[in-house]
Amino acid sequence: MALQTSGPISLQDIQGEFGGTNPISVSEYYGVASGVPASGVISFSDFYGASGVTQITVSADQQEMDLRTYALNNGWDGSSALEVSINSGVVVYSGSTSTPGLTISGSFPGGVTLINSGTIVGMGGAGGDATVDTVEPGADGGNALTALSAVSINNIGTLAGGGG
Repeated sequence: MALQTSGPISLQDIQGEFGGTNPISVSEYYGVASGVPASGVISFSDFYGASGVTQITVSADQQEMDLRTYALNNGWDGSSALEVSINSGVVVYSGSTSTPGLTISGSFPGGVTLINSGTIVGMGGAGGDATVDTVEPGADGGNALTALSAVSINNIGTLAGGGG
């Protein structure tokens, strides 16, 4: 959760949001968040509204999305807590039954939270075929999501494997 946007901020507040070691030194926190200087004079007011969580929004459809790669390509530092939100109306999908629409794997040292307000869907399987004498069953659909790393998911949208 971000630091407050007004009033007094203490070193303990900053350490609570961003971590760190004791004794606390404000220089530990150079460049730790947007608006906090990377060098030079640093003020407690620079930390108003600052957060130790990197928030990324997926606002366009994605095919076979790897969450870690997407986050790194969109400004995540690879170590801070990560919160990824998939907007309503956005579809994360697969073009193959052997590949999920969304893969969550790799290292997330600060943890990762996925908030899905859109649609995450696997590829549908091939349909069956039937004649008077034979029945050929349809093929399995693909997975919507594969999670090989710990993740917290808040699914407000649709999460669906492909039908077959």
